[in-house]
Amino acid sequence: MNAVRGIISTAPEIFLLLSMALGTVLGRIKIHGFSLGTTACTLIVAVLIGQLGGTGLIAVLIFAFFGLDPGTASGLAAGALTQSSVIGTASGALAQLGLPEDVLEHQEANIAAGHAVTYVLGYILTLIYVPLLAPKMMRIDLKVEAKKLEARR
Repeated sequence: MNAVRGIISTAPEIFLLLSMALGTVLGRIKIHGFSLGTTACTLIVAVLIGQLGGTGLIAVLIFAFFGLDPGTASGLAAGALTQSSVIGTASGALAQLGLPEDVLEHQEANIAAGHAVTYVLGYILTLIYVPLLAPKMMRIDLKVEAKKLEARR
C-alpha cells in the first residue's frame, strides 16, 4: 500500500491513464448483449483507484479530459468520490469567475445533476470496496482484526 501511495504522490498521471485505459477496455465488454460503456466504466475505475489514495483531483481531470464543462466535471467528481463538499467548493469557484448570470446558473445546475447521477454509484462502490476488496488487497482478515481489538478492551 505504501508503494501505491508513493506512486500516487510522484506520478499521479499514471492513474489517470490507467483509469482511461481500463475503463475503455471494460466498457467494451458485453455480457449477454449488455455493456456499461466506456464512460461509465472509466468512472467506476476512477472511483476504485481514487480509493487507493488522494486522487480526487485526478477524477476531476479525467472528467474534464472528456470535454465536460466545469460544472458537470465537478458534479461527477463530487458524486463519484461521495464528497458533497465539492459542490459548495465548485459553486464558490464558479461564482468568482465573473460569468454571466445565465451561464453561472447553468454550471451550478450541471454540478447538481452530475452529483445526483454519480453519488449513488460512488456510494455503492465504496460500500463494496471497504469491506470486501480493501481487506483482500491489504491481506488482512477483518474478523480476526476485530477480535484483536475487542481483546484489547
